[in-house]
Amino acid sequence: MEDFDINLLNYYSHTPTSHFAKTFFSNNFLPCITNPTRVSNNSPTVIDNIFTNKISKITCGNILTHISDHFPQFLIVENANISYKELEIL
Repeated sequence: MEDFDINLLNYYSHTPTSHFAKTFFSNNFLPCITNPTRVSNNSPTVIDNIFTNKISKITCGNILTHISDHFPQFLIVENANISYKELEIL
């Protein structure tokens, strides 16, 4: 995971954004969040990105709230089979 702050809405008009997205696409990763994640007086943006290569059994989206101009995102992966006992807590 990483916080890139790259506006995917600029895919067709901004070459670095296009290169960024094409790098993920060429490695079979697709964006889960496609609706605006930040809304300001100037324009909406999709700057909070979640990419995945798992295209089935996922639910994702924005949580609409007026607490901030950024909407929180979520991603639910069904049947992930994660063993939390094996995760190392730092």
